[in-house]
Amino acid sequence: MRESPARAEPHDATAWLPLPDFAALPPLDRLLIPDPEVEHAAPRDTPVGVPSPARAEPHDATAWLPLPELEELPSVDALLEPDPTVEPSVPREVPVGVPSPARAEPHDATTWLPLPELDPVPVGDGNGGGPPTRWHRRTRRFHIPYRALLTLTAVAGTCAAIYLGVTVLLDKGADVTIRVDGQRISTETKVAKVADVLEDEGVQLGEYDRTVPDPSTPIENKLSVKVLRSFAVPVAFDGTPTTIQTTYREAGQGFIDDAAEQLSPGGRIGFLDPPNRITDSTPVVVNTFKSGVLLVDGQTIEYDSPAHTVREMLADNGITPGAGDVTRPPGLDDVLMPMNSDGSRVVIALIRVQNETIEVVEPYTLPDEFQPDANMDVTAPYRFVAGKGGTQLVTYVLTNENGVVTGQARVAWAPIDVAVANVTYYGTKYNERWDKIAQCETGNDKDGLPYGPMGNWDHTGSGNRGPNTYQGGTGIWSGNWDAYRNEIIAEGQWGVAEAWPKDANQATKWQQIIVAERIKDDHGWGAWGCGKTLGYAKEDGKRIV
Repeated sequence: MRESPARAEPHDATAWLPLPDFAALPPLDRLLIPDPEVEHAAPRDTPVGVPSPARAEPHDATAWLPLPELEELPSVDALLEPDPTVEPSVPREVPVGVPSPARAEPHDATTWLPLPELDPVPVGDGNGGGPPTRWHRRTRRFHIPYRALLTLTAVAGTCAAIYLGVTVLLDKGADVTIRVDGQRISTETKVAKVADVLEDEGVQLGEYDRTVPDPSTPIENKLSVKVLRSFAVPVAFDGTPTTIQTTYREAGQGFIDDAAEQLSPGGRIGFLDPPNRITDSTPVVVNTFKSGVLLVDGQTIEYDSPAHTVREMLADNGITPGAGDVTRPPGLDDVLMPMNSDGSRVVIALIRVQNETIEVVEPYTLPDEFQPDANMDVTAPYRFVAGKGGTQLVTYVLTNENGVVTGQARVAWAPIDVAVANVTYYGTKYNERWDKIAQCETGNDKDGLPYGPMGNWDHTGSGNRGPNTYQGGTGIWSGNWDAYRNEIIAEGQWGVAEAWPKDANQATKWQQIIVAERIKDDHGWGAWGCGKTLGYAKEDGKRIV
């Protein structure tokens, strides 16, 4: 309960109210109509420490204020014009010991004084007081008869009615303020909706412009309408750059609604990472919502995300793939599709990939080698030198997918016991006459230009096989090549059959010389026309024609 504003503080006999000098107080009629030339009276000085005559003694419930008899009180007119012959009334007697009805209980800051009812309070004549006083008569005395008062009242009512009627006739409607394009338009209108007042004021709205409140809002007095113009915003929609129109500067649902209407009517789109502010220079990324199933860490997650790639979808669901993790069937950086090509729902598995390194000691061998021996005759059987196996320390990286080893790769190895390769040596020491024969037989090309001092050992002859086909550097007839090749393979001292080509021009120089030596042994140097030309055929006497 709050304190009563009509209550004084607890009794203090030494406290004085600021009382004016009674002799300087003006008459009551002058207070009702004060004289502007009369100065206000100043309060008189009060001695310090002397009890205030306006203060009651400490609370005494039996003490009565000097109350006059109500029936003896003068009228308001008599108070305004007191009769000097009338004696003031004396206080009525009150019984001793009976509490005064004008006294409150001991001081209580929360207690309110009893307030009188307003109805019985006397009302003045409407002119600021009672009947005119003598002072009024001395200055300006007038009296309004009852009939004149009624007439004045009727006239005043008529004037008020006329004023109200004129006001209604002159009223143009509700006051509306329009803010548009940096301007403020104030108008009065009787139209029904915001759209109507905009049309009346010549304010045109673009396709994507917006008003606050909505154009369909009913008009009311003191309504303020704001016209927001749309602006172009660069947008990356599902990875494709484009542009939309909007009135929103904040990255909220309003912007999304504009983007959806222009980019994907009827679809659902959203921000993957909302910007702090929408501008006409910074691209905004929005994507279509895609839903599907994500299998990760033994859980099945239903996702619904405005992501463009699988990696973005994982991030949107609070999942961070490890450095080696993969997703299947689409990869981490593949585009996230709304559904599979066959219309089925997309199911993506995140595979946790971990690599483990192990070291293993393993035996090993070296590949066989085929090496030339310049001190060994070309016709001598191949010489085989056996090697040996060894051991090595091999490092493997095991690939573990969701706890299952799915592969391994050898990444390093180091010999412990060094292996030695098997080596087959073939001779390269030959009779230099074969270079002379080759130079004579195949030294020039079809245009007569020399191949070189040692002939053309890749010479293909007149064609592939046939009775008149002479191939290789020495021009060996294909029939002889077949016969002697098979003979050499059968002997098994010059390598396996696969090492001997079917055509001489595909064999090595050393293989061609081995066959040529066998032809020479059987038929002499005269088997070659150049053998005769060079004079070699005369030496062996086998074939000189």
